Amino acid sequence: MNKQLIIGLCIGGLVATAGGALALKDSSPKAADIVSIKPITAAMEQEYAQVVNIIEVADPNGPRFAAVVDVQPVTQRGRDEEICETVTVTHQAPVKDENQIAGTAAGAVIGGVLGNQVGGGNGKKVATVAGAVVGGIIGKNVQANHQAKQTYETTERQCWIEPGQDKVVGYDVTYQIDGQSALVRMGYNPGKELPVVGGEVVTDKAEIKRLSSNKAPTSYEVFYVYGATESSILMPKAPKVGDLLLVKDGQVVTDAKRLAEIQASQNQVVAYQVTYKLGNKVAEARMTEKPQGRVIYVKNGQVIADTDLKDKESVSL
Repeated sequence: MNKQLIIGLCIGGLVATAGGALALKDSSPKAADIVSIKPITAAMEQEYAQVVNIIEVADPNGPRFAAVVDVQPVTQRGRDEEICETVTVTHQAPVKDENQIAGTAAGAVIGGVLGNQVGGGNGKKVATVAGAVVGGIIGKNVQANHQAKQTYETTERQCWIEPGQDKVVGYDVTYQIDGQSALVRMGYNPGKELPVVGGEVVTDKAEIKRLSSNKAPTSYEVFYVYGATESSILMPKAPKVGDLLLVKDGQVVTDAKRLAEIQASQNQVVAYQVTYKLGNKVAEARMTEKPQGRVIYVKNGQVIADTDLKDKESVSL
Protein backbone atom coordinates (compact mmCIF):
# COMPACT_ATOMS: atom_id res chain seq x y z
CA MET A 1 0.00 0.00 0.00
CA ASN A 2 1.19 3.51 -0.74
CA LYS A 3 2.86 5.02 2.30
CA GLN A 4 1.25 8.44 1.75
CA LEU A 5 -2.17 6.81 1.44
CA ILE A 6 -1.68 5.05 4.77
CA ILE A 7 -0.66 8.33 6.40
CA GLY A 8 -3.71 10.10 4.92
CA LEU A 9 -6.05 7.43 6.22
CA CYS A 10 -4.59 7.68 9.68
CA ILE A 11 -4.90 11.48 9.71
CA GLY A 12 -8.47 11.25 8.43
CA GLY A 13 -9.33 8.75 11.14
CA LEU A 14 -7.89 10.99 13.82
CA VAL A 15 -9.85 14.00 12.50
CA ALA A 16 -13.08 11.99 12.33
CA THR A 17 -12.54 10.70 15.86
CA ALA A 18 -11.89 14.22 17.18
CA GLY A 19 -14.94 15.57 15.32
CA GLY A 20 -17.13 12.80 16.70
CA ALA A 21 -15.90 13.47 20.22
CA LEU A 22 -16.60 17.20 19.78
CA ALA A 23 -20.10 16.50 18.43
CA LEU A 24 -20.75 14.11 21.33
CA LYS A 25 -19.62 16.80 23.77
CA ASP A 26 -21.89 19.44 22.13
CA SER A 27 -24.93 17.13 22.30
CA SER A 28 -24.39 16.16 25.93
CA PRO A 29 -26.59 17.77 28.63
CA LYS A 30 -25.37 21.08 30.04
CA ALA A 31 -26.14 22.46 33.51
CA ALA A 32 -27.78 25.92 33.48
CA ASP A 33 -28.26 28.17 36.51
CA ILE A 34 -31.88 28.94 37.43
CA VAL A 35 -32.56 32.70 37.61
CA SER A 36 -36.26 32.60 38.58
CA ILE A 37 -39.29 30.31 38.75
CA LYS A 38 -42.83 31.64 38.25
CA PRO A 39 -45.99 29.49 38.51
CA ILE A 40 -48.29 29.43 35.48
CA THR A 41 -52.02 29.14 36.32
CA ALA A 42 -54.74 27.84 34.03
CA ALA A 43 -56.14 31.38 33.74
CA MET A 44 -52.80 32.67 32.39
CA GLU A 45 -52.95 30.26 29.46
CA GLN A 46 -56.70 30.46 28.88
CA GLU A 47 -57.78 31.20 25.32
CA TYR A 48 -60.81 33.23 24.22
CA ALA A 49 -62.79 33.96 21.07
CA GLN A 50 -64.32 37.41 20.48
CA VAL A 51 -67.97 37.84 19.46
CA VAL A 52 -68.32 39.90 16.26
CA ASN A 53 -71.99 39.43 15.30
CA ILE A 54 -75.26 37.87 16.56
CA ILE A 55 -78.31 36.73 14.57
CA GLU A 56 -81.55 35.54 16.18
CA VAL A 57 -82.67 32.19 14.79
CA ALA A 58 -86.48 31.94 14.60
CA ASP A 59 -88.45 28.69 14.55
CA PRO A 60 -89.73 28.39 10.95
CA ASN A 61 -92.67 26.21 12.04
CA GLY A 62 -93.84 28.37 14.94
CA PRO A 63 -95.78 31.65 15.09
CA ARG A 64 -93.98 34.92 14.68
CA PHE A 65 -94.03 37.39 17.53
CA ALA A 66 -94.32 41.17 17.27
CA ALA A 67 -92.58 43.31 19.86
CA VAL A 68 -94.87 45.54 21.93
CA VAL A 69 -93.26 49.00 22.01
CA ASP A 70 -95.94 51.05 23.80
CA VAL A 71 -99.11 50.53 25.85
CA GLN A 72 -101.46 53.41 26.72
CA PRO A 73 -104.52 52.90 28.96
CA VAL A 74 -107.86 54.14 27.58
CA THR A 75 -109.99 55.69 30.36
CA GLN A 76 -113.66 56.64 30.65
CA ARG A 77 -114.84 59.37 32.99
CA GLY A 78 -117.17 58.16 35.69
CA ARG A 79 -120.58 59.77 36.40
CA ASP A 80 -120.77 62.49 39.05
CA GLU A 81 -123.01 61.52 41.99
CA GLU A 82 -125.10 63.76 44.26
CA ILE A 83 -124.65 62.87 47.93
CA CYS A 84 -127.20 64.12 50.52
CA GLU A 85 -127.48 63.69 54.28
CA THR A 86 -129.43 65.15 57.23
CA VAL A 87 -127.31 67.10 59.70
CA THR A 88 -127.96 68.86 63.04
CA VAL A 89 -127.36 72.63 63.02
CA THR A 90 -126.97 74.76 66.20
CA HIS A 91 -128.44 78.29 66.08
CA GLN A 92 -128.10 81.32 68.35
CA ALA A 93 -131.39 82.08 70.16
CA PRO A 94 -132.98 85.42 69.26
CA VAL A 95 -131.96 88.25 71.66
CA LYS A 96 -134.49 90.89 72.74
CA ASP A 97 -132.03 93.16 74.58
CA GLU A 98 -129.20 93.29 72.04
CA ASN A 99 -127.41 96.14 73.84
CA GLN A 100 -127.59 94.47 77.26
CA ILE A 101 -129.35 97.57 78.75
CA ALA A 102 -130.95 95.56 81.55
CA GLY A 103 -127.64 94.05 82.61
CA THR A 104 -125.88 97.37 82.41
CA ALA A 105 -128.57 99.10 84.51
CA ALA A 106 -128.69 96.38 87.12
CA GLY A 107 -124.91 96.36 87.38
CA ALA A 108 -124.79 100.14 87.72
CA VAL A 109 -127.34 100.12 90.53
CA ILE A 110 -125.52 97.41 92.42
CA GLY A 111 -122.15 99.06 91.84
CA GLY A 112 -123.46 102.46 92.95
CA VAL A 113 -124.90 101.01 96.14
CA LEU A 114 -121.62 99.32 96.98
CA GLY A 115 -119.61 102.48 96.14
CA ASN A 116 -121.86 104.63 98.30
CA GLN A 117 -120.78 102.62 101.30
CA VAL A 118 -117.16 103.66 100.86
CA GLY A 119 -115.79 106.89 102.44
CA GLY A 120 -117.67 110.05 103.16
CA GLY A 121 -118.34 113.49 101.77
CA ASN A 122 -117.10 114.05 98.27
CA GLY A 123 -115.23 110.75 98.41
CA LYS A 124 -118.49 108.90 98.85
CA LYS A 125 -119.90 110.62 95.81
CA VAL A 126 -116.85 109.66 93.73
CA ALA A 127 -116.99 106.08 94.97
CA THR A 128 -120.70 105.89 94.18
CA VAL A 129 -120.16 107.09 90.61
CA ALA A 130 -117.17 104.76 90.07
CA GLY A 131 -119.09 101.82 91.49
CA ALA A 132 -122.00 102.55 89.19
CA VAL A 133 -119.68 102.67 86.10
CA VAL A 134 -117.83 99.47 86.97
CA GLY A 135 -121.02 97.74 87.97
CA GLY A 136 -122.65 98.70 84.68
CA ILE A 137 -119.76 97.21 82.70
CA ILE A 138 -119.83 94.01 84.71
CA GLY A 139 -123.60 93.75 84.37
CA LYS A 140 -123.40 94.22 80.63
CA ASN A 141 -120.77 91.42 80.28
CA VAL A 142 -122.74 89.04 82.47
CA GLN A 143 -125.87 89.53 80.38
CA ALA A 144 -123.89 89.15 77.13
CA ASN A 145 -122.40 85.82 78.30
CA HIS A 146 -125.80 84.57 79.33
CA GLN A 147 -127.31 85.52 75.97
CA ALA A 148 -124.47 83.73 74.10
CA LYS A 149 -125.36 80.46 75.79
CA GLN A 150 -128.94 80.65 74.66
CA THR A 151 -129.02 78.30 71.55
CA TYR A 152 -131.38 75.89 69.85
CA GLU A 153 -130.90 73.08 67.29
CA THR A 154 -132.59 72.19 64.01
CA THR A 155 -132.04 69.45 61.39
CA GLU A 156 -131.22 70.30 57.79
CA ARG A 157 -130.67 68.29 54.59
CA GLN A 158 -127.31 69.10 52.99
CA CYS A 159 -126.19 67.89 49.52
CA TRP A 160 -122.97 68.00 47.45
CA ILE A 161 -121.61 66.56 44.17
CA GLU A 162 -119.08 63.67 44.36
CA PRO A 163 -116.92 63.60 41.17
CA GLY A 164 -117.02 60.28 39.32
CA GLN A 165 -113.89 58.08 39.23
CA ASP A 166 -112.22 57.50 35.85
CA LYS A 167 -111.94 53.81 34.93
CA VAL A 168 -109.75 51.95 32.43
CA VAL A 169 -111.84 50.46 29.62
CA GLY A 170 -109.01 49.20 27.38
CA TYR A 171 -105.44 49.67 26.12
CA ASP A 172 -104.04 51.10 22.90
CA VAL A 173 -101.15 48.75 22.08
CA THR A 174 -98.45 49.77 19.60
CA TYR A 175 -96.47 46.82 18.23
CA GLN A 176 -93.68 46.49 15.69
CA ILE A 177 -92.82 43.74 13.22
CA ASP A 178 -90.52 43.77 10.18
CA GLY A 179 -89.68 47.39 10.94
CA GLN A 180 -93.34 48.49 10.66
CA SER A 181 -95.45 49.80 13.57
CA ALA A 182 -99.19 49.31 14.04
CA LEU A 183 -101.83 49.99 16.70
CA VAL A 184 -104.50 47.70 18.14
CA ARG A 185 -106.95 48.24 21.00
CA MET A 186 -107.13 45.45 23.55
CA GLY A 187 -109.03 44.82 26.76
CA TYR A 188 -105.87 44.14 28.78
CA ASN A 189 -102.13 44.86 28.83
CA PRO A 190 -100.54 42.09 26.69
CA GLY A 191 -96.97 42.38 27.95
CA LYS A 192 -93.83 42.44 25.81
CA GLU A 193 -94.97 40.66 22.62
CA LEU A 194 -97.94 39.53 20.55
CA PRO A 195 -98.14 36.45 18.31
CA VAL A 196 -98.77 36.98 14.62
CA VAL A 197 -100.58 34.26 12.65
CA GLY A 198 -101.36 34.57 8.95
CA GLY A 199 -100.13 38.14 8.95
CA GLU A 200 -102.66 39.17 11.63
CA VAL A 201 -101.83 39.98 15.24
CA VAL A 202 -103.61 37.74 17.78
CA THR A 203 -105.49 39.64 20.52
CA ASP A 204 -107.53 36.87 22.18
CA LYS A 205 -106.08 36.29 25.65
CA ALA A 206 -106.58 32.52 25.70
CA GLU A 207 -105.10 32.09 22.20
CA ILE A 208 -102.10 34.26 23.06
CA LYS A 209 -101.45 32.10 26.13
CA ARG A 210 -101.67 28.92 24.05
CA LEU A 211 -99.34 30.16 21.33
CA SER A 212 -96.84 31.57 23.81
CA SER A 213 -96.72 28.33 25.82
CA ASN A 214 -95.92 26.35 22.66
CA LYS A 215 -93.31 28.82 21.50
CA ALA A 216 -90.03 27.15 20.62
CA PRO A 217 -87.03 28.42 22.60
CA THR A 218 -85.23 31.20 20.80
CA SER A 219 -81.65 30.48 19.80
CA TYR A 220 -78.91 32.72 18.48
CA GLU A 221 -76.20 32.17 15.90
CA VAL A 222 -73.13 33.79 17.40
CA PHE A 223 -70.26 34.68 15.07
CA TYR A 224 -66.81 34.89 16.65
CA VAL A 225 -63.13 35.24 15.76
CA TYR A 226 -60.62 32.79 17.20
CA GLY A 227 -57.06 33.34 16.13
CA ALA A 228 -57.31 34.29 12.46
CA THR A 229 -60.44 32.22 11.82
CA GLU A 230 -64.08 33.37 11.94
CA SER A 231 -66.72 30.80 12.82
CA SER A 232 -70.16 30.58 14.48
CA ILE A 233 -72.04 28.56 17.07
CA LEU A 234 -75.69 28.31 18.19
CA MET A 235 -76.33 29.53 21.74
CA PRO A 236 -79.56 29.63 23.82
CA LYS A 237 -78.72 33.08 25.19
CA ALA A 238 -77.31 35.97 23.23
CA PRO A 239 -74.01 37.48 24.40
CA LYS A 240 -73.00 40.99 23.38
CA VAL A 241 -70.81 41.96 20.46
CA GLY A 242 -67.29 42.27 21.82
CA ASP A 243 -67.80 39.67 24.59
CA LEU A 244 -65.17 36.97 25.01
CA LEU A 245 -66.11 33.29 24.79
CA LEU A 246 -64.00 30.75 26.63
CA VAL A 247 -62.15 28.29 24.37
CA LYS A 248 -60.92 24.88 25.47
CA ASP A 249 -59.02 22.50 23.18
CA GLY A 250 -59.83 24.75 20.22
CA GLN A 251 -63.60 24.68 20.84
CA VAL A 252 -65.88 27.39 22.26
CA VAL A 253 -67.40 26.14 25.53
CA THR A 254 -71.13 26.86 25.97
CA ASP A 255 -72.20 24.10 28.38
CA ALA A 256 -72.87 25.72 31.76
CA LYS A 257 -71.54 22.78 33.77
CA ARG A 258 -68.33 22.62 31.74
CA LEU A 259 -67.87 26.39 32.03
CA ALA A 260 -68.26 26.20 35.80
CA GLU A 261 -65.66 23.42 36.01
CA ILE A 262 -63.15 25.38 33.93
CA GLN A 263 -63.71 28.61 35.84
CA ALA A 264 -63.33 26.80 39.16
CA SER A 265 -59.87 25.58 38.11
CA GLN A 266 -58.57 28.94 36.86
CA ASN A 267 -56.24 29.37 39.85
CA GLN A 268 -54.76 25.89 39.51
CA VAL A 269 -51.01 25.82 38.75
CA VAL A 270 -50.47 23.90 35.51
CA ALA A 271 -46.78 24.61 34.82
CA TYR A 272 -43.80 26.80 35.70
CA GLN A 273 -41.97 29.47 33.74
CA VAL A 274 -38.28 28.93 34.44
CA THR A 275 -35.73 31.60 33.53
CA TYR A 276 -32.21 30.18 33.29
CA LYS A 277 -28.72 31.28 32.32
CA LEU A 278 -26.43 29.10 30.22
CA GLY A 279 -23.08 30.74 29.72
CA ASN A 280 -23.82 34.32 28.71
CA LYS A 281 -27.27 33.47 27.36
CA VAL A 282 -30.52 33.99 29.35
CA ALA A 283 -33.55 32.01 28.19
CA GLU A 284 -36.97 30.85 29.39
CA ALA A 285 -38.60 27.43 29.41
CA ARG A 286 -42.04 26.08 30.33
CA MET A 287 -41.78 23.10 32.66
CA THR A 288 -44.63 20.93 33.93
CA GLU A 289 -42.68 20.08 37.09
CA LYS A 290 -41.13 22.62 39.42
CA PRO A 291 -37.31 22.28 39.51
CA GLN A 292 -36.07 21.22 42.93
CA GLY A 293 -32.47 22.38 42.72
CA ARG A 294 -30.66 25.49 41.55
CA VAL A 295 -29.82 24.18 38.09
CA ILE A 296 -31.63 22.64 35.17
CA TYR A 297 -30.23 20.63 32.29
CA VAL A 298 -30.29 21.68 28.67
CA LYS A 299 -29.62 19.38 25.73
CA ASN A 300 -29.58 20.58 22.14
CA GLY A 301 -31.30 23.79 23.28
CA GLN A 302 -34.08 21.91 25.08
CA VAL A 303 -34.60 21.68 28.86
CA ILE A 304 -34.72 18.06 30.02
CA ALA A 305 -35.96 16.59 33.29
CA ASP A 306 -33.65 15.04 35.85
CA THR A 307 -35.22 11.65 35.16
CA ASP A 308 -34.09 11.85 31.54
CA LEU A 309 -30.40 12.00 32.57
CA LYS A 310 -28.79 8.58 32.34
CA ASP A 311 -25.49 9.69 33.75
CA LYS A 312 -25.22 13.02 35.55
CA GLU A 313 -21.43 12.66 35.51
CA SER A 314 -21.54 13.19 31.75
CA VAL A 315 -23.16 16.61 32.14
CA SER A 316 -21.17 19.43 30.60
CA LEU A 317 -20.48 22.38 32.92
